[in-house]
Amino acid sequence: MRWVKLAGLALLAEVALIAAAIFAVFVYSVAIHPGQAPAFYEAQASVIAPWVAVAVSFPLFYWMSRWAFSPLALWAVHVVIDVALSMSTDGVNGITAILPFWLTSQALKLLGCWLGGRRNLQH
Repeated sequence: MRWVKLAGLALLAEVALIAAAIFAVFVYSVAIHPGQAPAFYEAQASVIAPWVAVAVSFPLFYWMSRWAFSPLALWAVHVVIDVALSMSTDGVNGITAILPFWLTSQALKLLGCWLGGRRNLQH
């Protein structure tokens, strides 16, 4: 049962990251650069989403690690989900096209899990 909860947390983290990217593109389309065709915003999403992932990764995983029995396992399960989703949308290019962002994001997620998990051990 603990692993099901962990997988659920990892999936919820992925949904939160996607929602944050969608929200950022929405704000961009309404407040920063309104009035363009949907194709323009779809192209901008591929530019904005990696930055959002880097910005949101640490706080999200720091916070979510509080509910995981093993914060590092949370990170590992999330990496599997993230790789599977990225590869299903664009194959290997789904990750290699944004590799510096992806590696930075994963490092920040790992740091968030590690520090959030350490905080749990102290309380």
